[in-house]
Amino acid sequence: MTDYSRIDCIVLGREITPGKDKNCYLITRDVDEKNGTPSRALLKLAPSWMNGDYTRAVSHFPSKGALFVDIETVGLSGNDATWLAGVSYVEHGQLTMHQYLARDFAEEEAVLRAFFDLAARKQHWVSFNGKSFDKSRLMFRARAKGIQVQPPKGHIDIYHLYREPARERGIKNPSLTEWERVRFPGFHRKDHIAGRDIPEAYRNYLKGGDPDPVRRAIDHNADDLMMLGVMYLEALADGR
Repeated sequence: MTDYSRIDCIVLGREITPGKDKNCYLITRDVDEKNGTPSRALLKLAPSWMNGDYTRAVSHFPSKGALFVDIETVGLSGNDATWLAGVSYVEHGQLTMHQYLARDFAEEEAVLRAFFDLAARKQHWVSFNGKSFDKSRLMFRARAKGIQVQPPKGHIDIYHLYREPARERGIKNPSLTEWERVRFPGFHRKDHIAGRDIPEAYRNYLKGGDPDPVRRAIDHNADDLMMLGVMYLEALADGR
């Protein structure tokens, strides 16, 4: 029998109850310059966005209503559970990052309720490939759990903003991590785990396996949210 700890023993957070006595785990992240060059770039760009300097960009959403979204699932089909919903947004003039974690399958409903409670206040989404994946998955899984939800009023998919610039730079697979490699040469994510390995890491953990790969997947999600913010604000600054 394994002697591994639970994920909430190695990841700092707190239990929340978003409704119907269903619990999940809330992880709050600091957006700080010490986190590396993407963090510094994001913190440099954010004040202009909050001040409304990017209103001429076609893809502009006011900072008070925008929600950056990135999720992790246990597979690619619509029936596969969403076990992590990462979000970042502006609150009281500060960048805030939350990750809603299902420590087991029973907590997925609470994750979805927590996400959509926030999304009701932040009705413009920004994602990467989210129009074809994150949005449809979140809506489908919420409705499967009996949660009444509405789609976002606006949704910018960064993937579509960056396809052409990626081709111009010779990037054949314009993923967040690949663009990050080109945009910030020399920067390396700490304890990187490939996105393709994340579903298996979570499934293995639920079978009693090592929680550390799941901790690394949670860090991966936070890094993706950071880079998503950088890419969006740089697009606004460029007038896209």
